[in-house]
This record gives sequence, C-alpha cells and structure tokens, in this order.
Amino acid sequence: MLDSTLESAEALKGYSKHPAHVEVANTKVRPFTHQRTCLDFEL
Repeated sequence: MLDSTLESAEALKGYSKHPAHVEVANTKVRPFTHQRTCLDFEL
C-alpha cells in the first residue's frame, strides 16, 4: 500500500504526472500487479 498526503488537488495532479512517479509505476508496480485500486479524497 502507498499512502500519500499532498497539499492540494493541484499537487496531486502534478504528482500523478511527475516523471519519477511514472517511472516507478511503470517499472515497479504495473508489471507486478493484476489489478490495482486508487482512491483520492480530501480531509
């Protein structure tokens, strides 16, 4: 599980497209998962 706290919805948009995040997702997560679920919410 990855649990992240970001400052704003705009920060989430930047994080989701950040090259380092995309690289980890493409090399360390997606090749090894059959199904995944993402959940975003505001506190």
